[in-house]
Formats: sequence, structure tokens, C-alpha cells
Amino acid sequence: MFMKYIKKYESFGYNQSIPFTTANFLINYYSCDECDGVWKEYNKSLCDKCKYCGSEEIEELPEDEWYKIAKTRLSKEEFDKLNNDRIKEADRIINLTNLKKNKSKYVN
Repeated sequence: MFMKYIKKYESFGYNQSIPFTTANFLINYYSCDECDGVWKEYNKSLCDKCKYCGSEEIEELPEDEWYKIAKTRLSKEEFDKLNNDRIKEADRIINLTNLKKNKSKYVN
């Protein structure tokens, strides 16, 4: 009698992969050629100007290269804190279906 109210698992749409990612995949890493600044932007579209001097001479860096540069510029304690944050970002799961798409970035 109650079977007519039970839906099949497939009818809920779970036969497709659910879009999840870790936070570190939503971070872009940058370096400025003019002021030699490095920074990272979480959950933003691509930068076209330096965060510090406004120069357009910037490049996007791979995550590992950015952390190598940061290690040379920071004290051991500061880098350890930064590295701990990196590990947390790699472990934090983000469900992209809960975020709204706004051009090329995801927003809450």
C-alpha cells in the first residue's frame, strides 16, 4: 500500500556524479613582476591586476611554486601556519551545488 510513495534512488537524480571539490582547487595563486608581490585569491575569477601595485604584469602560479616562494619570504613560524592552512584547505570539502555560479566564480 505504501510502496507507491517510495521513489527509486535514480529518480532523485543521484545517478550522476555530485559536484564536490576541496577548497584548494578554488584558489588561484599570483605573482607580480613589478613589485615582486605574491598573493592568493580564494573563489574569485582570474585577476588582471596586481593586488598591491595595480600592475598588469602578473602571472598565475602553480600552488607548489607559490608555496616555495612564500617559504623563502616568511619566518619558520609564519610558514608553518600558512602550511597548516594549506592542509586544512585540502581537507575542506565544498559542495558546488550549494554555491551560485556568478560568471566564472562560485559565490555563497
